[in-house]
Amino acid sequence: MSEPTDKNEINTSSQNEFSGNIHIFKGTRYNQRQIRTKSIFFKPNEDIILKVGENKVTFKKPSIDYNGKTYVPRSTSSGWVSFMVAAELPYGFFDFDLEESNIDQVVVYFIKEETD
Repeated sequence: MSEPTDKNEINTSSQNEFSGNIHIFKGTRYNQRQIRTKSIFFKPNEDIILKVGENKVTFKKPSIDYNGKTYVPRSTSSGWVSFMVAAELPYGFFDFDLEESNIDQVVVYFIKEETD
């Protein structure tokens, strides 16, 4: 079996919908963040609800009758899905919490590393 050419390459045939990770980058304005992922949970042009907690963020798929703020991921030419949010989120690479995530939502915890 050959090695993937890109270490971020994802085999979606063995990936379930609520596994994966997100990358959070600085946005173009203060308090704005860019979120990028290759997880199949985030489908291009399908609304996502973002709920920010003290040390976590939850992404949910809205119900048909949901009437509130949503974000719309867009696909990029390199296979990533990307969207901008107005929230103070830490920068970095974060995995989905598989115990709390399911087909309707994914949860990401921001774990702070302890220093000596």
